[in-house]
Amino acid sequence: MIRQQKVKLREENLSLLAGTYQLFPDLAYTKNGGAEMLRYTGKTERFHQYVGKNKMEFDPSANNTVTVKVFGNNRISFVFRKDSTIVDSVTLSAKLQSRGLLLLGNKYVKYRGVPYLFGGTESAKTRIGLANDNGLILNHAYDNSGAILIIMAAGRSSSLAYHFKRISAE
Repeated sequence: MIRQQKVKLREENLSLLAGTYQLFPDLAYTKNGGAEMLRYTGKTERFHQYVGKNKMEFDPSANNTVTVKVFGNNRISFVFRKDSTIVDSVTLSAKLQSRGLLLLGNKYVKYRGVPYLFGGTESAKTRIGLANDNGLILNHAYDNSGAILIIMAAGRSSSLAYHFKRISAE
C-alpha cells in the first residue's frame, strides 16, 4: 500500500528519519497505493497510540509534535511534545527490513488456548519509513485469528498506513 510512496531506507540513509513531525497524520494510504486527506471527526489516529505504552489523549487542535532520533540501525527514540513541553518519550529497539522500512521492537504475539485446535493468536507490528516528500510513514499491521478444531475459523486482520508531515529536520 505504500510501495510507491516511500524512500527505501538503508543503513547509510537511516538518519534521514530524524526530525520533528506532526503528531496527527494528514494522509491515510489506501489499499491501492493512493493517499487521501484525513478529516478529524471524533476518534483520531495519532502516532503515539502505535509506539507509546501509556494511553494518552491529545487534543488535535493543540500544537502536538513527535521528535524522532535514530541511534544506529537498532534503536530509535520518540519524544512527544505539547507546545514545547515534553509529555512522553519512548525508546524502542528497531530492525531495518529489506523492504526499506524500520520494524519497531514493540511487536507482539499472544496465544489463547491451543491455537487452531481450540484457541487462536493475536499479533501486531509497527513499521516506519520515510515518504517521498520527507514526511514520516507509519504502517501498523494487526491480526487476530483462531479456530475450533481447524474447522470453524474466524478472525480479522488490518493493515493501516498514515503519513505524518515533517515540521523540521534534526
